[in-house]
Amino acid sequence: IGEDKTVFFLSAKTDGPKVMFEPLGFQSLESGPLSLDWNSDSSRLLVVTMDGKISELKRPANDSDTHHSFDMQLIAREFVYTPKPSFDNVTAESGDPDAENKEEKDDAENPFAVAKEVSKAISAMYKSGSDERFYVCLDGEEKDHIVECAFGEEYASDEMNSHNGMVTALGKSNSGKLVFTGGTDGCVRVRVLDDEMLTRFFINVNMHDANHGNVLGVTTSFDDKYIISAGQDGGVFTFRFQ
Repeated sequence: IGEDKTVFFLSAKTDGPKVMFEPLGFQSLESGPLSLDWNSDSSRLLVVTMDGKISELKRPANDSDTHHSFDMQLIAREFVYTPKPSFDNVTAESGDPDAENKEEKDDAENPFAVAKEVSKAISAMYKSGSDERFYVCLDGEEKDHIVECAFGEEYASDEMNSHNGMVTALGKSNSGKLVFTGGTDGCVRVRVLDDEMLTRFFINVNMHDANHGNVLGVTTSFDDKYIISAGQDGGVFTFRFQ
């Protein structure tokens, strides 16, 4: 991934101690990619781009015809996060012109009025056990939230406050039973996926610098006994999970 707005697919093969990579193809996008996440069987790739769009790409087959070009059309589905209508929006859409005009007049006359910032996706990952649903991190007014969305649904089905500041990292355990978030507050939070629902309770680990330690990535060891986090403060920490 990179600023060239392209996602490249490579096939990895081992030859003794050597690992060799062979190109399978690439997908050009309208905006630069921010995050990638494979589904459970590695047949689909969830991609979030800088414009807030979430795209699902099909993995190219190993025997794809690339004699003419490696440029492929792999986009299967797309999703754009839409905030649920607030009470103010519902009132404005009710058809009362007087209320709508008064609100516009108040905003125009108030020199301290701040325009609402529309939230867009900055990171996403598939929900364990599902190829339809996924968790999303947002910027803007909902930057401290993680939301659960699905292809084919207009609004998020669930949302929760996650950090005191923007959520900057998403991760899940190999077993799929734990979900991790990291934020600009330098904290890593661990939640349990119980009966396909993400619990509101969490374990909080605060090791990164709270001012300059944005958590950039969170993952686990192969046996889920250790949690590894990396931050913008240059720190990489390993926690034993019990």
